[in-house]
Amino acid sequence: MKIKCCFVNAIFLLTLIYFTINVTECYGQQGFTFFTLNINEVDTKIYFKVKPKQQIGERKILIKQINKEFEFGGEDDTTMNFPTRISTDASGNIYLLDQMSRSIKIYSKSGKFIGSYGRKGNGPGEFNFATEFSITSNGDIYVLDNSAKRVTIFGKKVSTFQLSNSSFPLKICPIGNNKIICLKSDFGKIDLLDIYTIGEKDKYSVSSIIDESSKPKGSFTFSSVLDGELINLEHDRFVHIPRYFNHIYFYNKGRLESAITTIDRETNPKLEMSFNMQGGGSKDRALRNYDTNLRTFLLGEQLYILSVPATSIDNGIIFDVYEILDGTYISSIKLMPNSKFIQLHLTKKKLYLLTDDFKIKVYSYK
Repeated sequence: MKIKCCFVNAIFLLTLIYFTINVTECYGQQGFTFFTLNINEVDTKIYFKVKPKQQIGERKILIKQINKEFEFGGEDDTTMNFPTRISTDASGNIYLLDQMSRSIKIYSKSGKFIGSYGRKGNGPGEFNFATEFSITSNGDIYVLDNSAKRVTIFGKKVSTFQLSNSSFPLKICPIGNNKIICLKSDFGKIDLLDIYTIGEKDKYSVSSIIDESSKPKGSFTFSSVLDGELINLEHDRFVHIPRYFNHIYFYNKGRLESAITTIDRETNPKLEMSFNMQGGGSKDRALRNYDTNLRTFLLGEQLYILSVPATSIDNGIIFDVYEILDGTYISSIKLMPNSKFIQLHLTKKKLYLLTDDFKIKVYSYK
């Protein structure tokens, strides 16, 4: 009887040890997605604080019929110099960020030039180097001048808002209630997101998705490898989709609400950094091998994420569709414009491509 009890206890103990080991492998630090930060030829594995819920499955692709409606612009078009970003408003007007002329160009939904906002300079409504812009539902235009570290708002009146001088702004996203989310580059810190209230000096730093225990020593930055999209969902709720990871991070009132993977493969980028007395920077900015989520668009109650691994000229542009509630994968759509592009914009009915010869090609799909 004693031998039998000892045998049962031994089996129970081994089972408990096996279960504990497997739980540690799945949910311990070594189970978290990581990337490698190489600082002066010393590798450090950087772990995420939260393990995203895994989504596994095959794509359910719906092929959409696409029709080219028109194109405008090009290298001979005198209304544009060097467009880099494209968007539309609720009326279908087309907006281009023209970096060369330091302005936002506006075109009608048929491609006719209407006018522009901004010019080169340091005064109200002027830019040193504008890199991003966002159009709100009420038609206000928020422009990020990351060189001057400020946001200019074109609404009923023109106003400017100065960002913190201690970090370098990369992306902005207005979220209502006079607030702005800023994705930043901040050397030596693991925080990525700040929340500003327009008209107030103080800011609120959102808790980082990086695990504090894996923070490297010395100077470093996570901005290159964790750059991505910021999308306002509703009120104080927004989402961060890193470009080089198959992750979607949901935030509510400045706190991480949940994390989930896309259906693309998991990637572990390696970012090499070097520093000396004259400064430092990235040795290798060619992270294209890790490209996963190129652009994200909020259409109704769904997120449309352009999947780089699934997209090609021959295969078409693949947008994976996810629920905004928790990021659950729904399906995918395929659009085949058979045209190369450097930027794009998607609405419920139209696709806008900005090509490398500065043409804007407009397609409808159904």
